[in-house]
Parts: sequence; structure tokens; C-alpha cells
Amino acid sequence: MQDPLRLVGTAVGGRYAVGECLGAYGPRVIYRAEHQAFGLPVRLEAVTAGDQQRRAFMQAGRTVLELGSKFAPVVQVRDGGLHDGPTGPLAYVASEWLDGPTLAEAVAASGKSKFALEHVLGWMEPVLEAVIAAHRKGVVHGHFDLSAFFVQGNFGPRATLKIDGMVEGAWRPQLQGGSMPMRAPVPGFAAPELSSADTTLIGPWTDVYGLAAVLSVLMCGSSSSAMRERGLPSGVQYAFDKALNPRIDARFKTLASFRGSMMDGLAEFGARGAANPRRTMVVADVDSQMAEGSAGGFEVKEEDDIDAHKPTMGKARVRLAFTQPAMDVPEALAQLQQAQSTPSGSHPVQRPVTGPHPALEKKQPARSFIAVLILLLVAAVGGGVAVGYTLFR
Repeated sequence: MQDPLRLVGTAVGGRYAVGECLGAYGPRVIYRAEHQAFGLPVRLEAVTAGDQQRRAFMQAGRTVLELGSKFAPVVQVRDGGLHDGPTGPLAYVASEWLDGPTLAEAVAASGKSKFALEHVLGWMEPVLEAVIAAHRKGVVHGHFDLSAFFVQGNFGPRATLKIDGMVEGAWRPQLQGGSMPMRAPVPGFAAPELSSADTTLIGPWTDVYGLAAVLSVLMCGSSSSAMRERGLPSGVQYAFDKALNPRIDARFKTLASFRGSMMDGLAEFGARGAANPRRTMVVADVDSQMAEGSAGGFEVKEEDDIDAHKPTMGKARVRLAFTQPAMDVPEALAQLQQAQSTPSGSHPVQRPVTGPHPALEKKQPARSFIAVLILLLVAAVGGGVAVGYTLFR
């Protein structure tokens, strides 16, 4: 691989021995390096451009460092700074080296064309939360596909995914000087705006397209609309059709709104298809001050679609609710009819617990007790009259 910055064989920042050039994207170059003191491999990203671009790059590194401390799928940034290289001053960010197969390699090795819905959501839900947080910080990844994730641990229900290239995509397109630090668009995953020369078209909606394509491939085996029609319920299919619309103005503008629409469709499908359906009984509407992560047991109503399924710090309108199994009405009626038609002497069929209950005979108060109360009342009135007559005589 050509080394445009001529850093291979040098020590960047006086502590990272650069061993291999992995790729170049405009003024940005990616290397594999090793911390000289600890012997740990790192991914080193360097950029030589104007002062404005270097400052933007360092700010992106700080943002990803903050995100990595809160979200497991975000790559951990280890270090960063300025360095005088052979071709001039440069800014660099060192992040953890990701081992293990990419998601594309793991899917190919599994021999499966698609995966169970609960497994896909288990892998991707933490990723969606991390990217939503990144968007709120102004960070856009821009090139999500199956190769943009590294699989940590065995590729099974408990596997976790790490996002590759978060710092690489975090550099704001408006500050790139006309050169996009992005990989070549991958057909089937890349939003149409990635092929445009206008970098201002890239935004959170670009990640919506890429992540929806990844989810569709994992759930249905393909991102085509025909496969989604056969593999997804109608409500979920609507969310994916909108997320994968080639027109930006017709697509979800935020990843949170796409996730909310998808989860609503899955919830409706689950309510219809579950073996033991459940119904929600609303007890009361209240105002509540909630800490993050404390929404268990509450149904949250929010006007803003930024994050409709995970309330954050602040005051929110919530509905106190509980759930219980929904009664199978046809089955209950059949049991009732069978019980009514059971001949005498046979074993009666037990009525459903949700059926009518026999009226209980009301207990009548004892007559002697009422008579005692009347006598006490008369005595009290007579005593009061006598006292009054004595005082005012």
C-alpha cells in the first residue's frame, strides 16, 4: 500500500511505531501502529491539511472519545495530538485495534442467509443507540455496511458489534476541503448522496439508509423490497421502505425516528402473533421526573421523535400501566357453553376465571343492634334538652 505521508518506520508522537499503511482517503491516511512502551497495536489515523481541518479532526477525535466511554459499540480512542511528519505538520488520533472478523465475514462463515429477529435486534440495538448519540454530537459515520462492524466474541446471540471507522466518518464533510474521507460506496448499502460531489448532502439520514440496509440483510437476507415483503410484517416493512427511500426528502431524517417506527411495527406484529397476547391497562396519567434508564414499567408519551423509546433526563408525561394476559374470548365462550350443557352427574367444566361471579347475599344488620342505637340516640337528645332547660331557666 502506498504511504503518502511517509510515516511507516517512524514513531508518531514519540510513542507509536508505524508499521503498515492501510488506506488513504484524500488528506487522511489510516495506519496500523504499535505503542512502543506497552506493545499494544492501535489504529492510527493522520491528516495533513490546513489548520482548520486539523482542528476539526481533533475535535472529532475528542467527540468519539466521549462517546466511547458511554457506548460499548463505539471504538475506544486512546490518544491524539499533533506531529511534525516528513511531509509537514499533521494531526493524529490513535484508537483501539479491533480484532476478530467483520460482520460480513462472520455472516459468510455462518452459512445462513438470514437470522432470527431477536438475535438481530440484540446485536443492533446497542449500535442504534450509539449512533443516535453520535448524531446528536454532530458525528455522522456515512458508510455503514456489513464490513463496518467487527464481531466481538463468538458470532451467536450474545455477540457484540464494534463500529469501525467512527473517527474516520466523524470529520465533518463541510471541513474536508472537497475531499471526502470515506470508503468507496458499497452497492446495496450506500445512500445515493454518497455518490454526489456535494458533501453537504451527507447527514444522519445517510446513516439511516446504511443501517436500514444492514438490518434488512440480516433479517431478510437482502435489502431488496421484494425480500422485505416476504420477510417482514407490514408495519416494519413501511419503516424500512421509508428508511431506504433514495430521496432524502422522503426518508427518515433521524435514526431515532426510524428506530421508533420499526419498533412500533414489531410491537403490533407481536401483539397479533403472540401465543399469549397481553393487554395494557392504563391506571393514570402523571407527570414524572425520571432518571435515564428508569423507564421500566412506564409507557412514555413524547411529542418529539428524537428518541421515543428511551426517555432521558427531564420531566415527561407518562402513563402508569400494568399488563396482563388477554382473555381468549371465543375459547371462554366455548367453555361456558360446554359447562351449561353438561348433564347432571358428570364432571362440570370449570368456568374461566374471567367469567361472571355469583352474586353474594348481603348480610342484614342485627335488629337488636339497631334497637340499641335508637335508644342511645333518644337518651342523648333527652339529656341535651334537660341540660338546656336547667341552664336557661
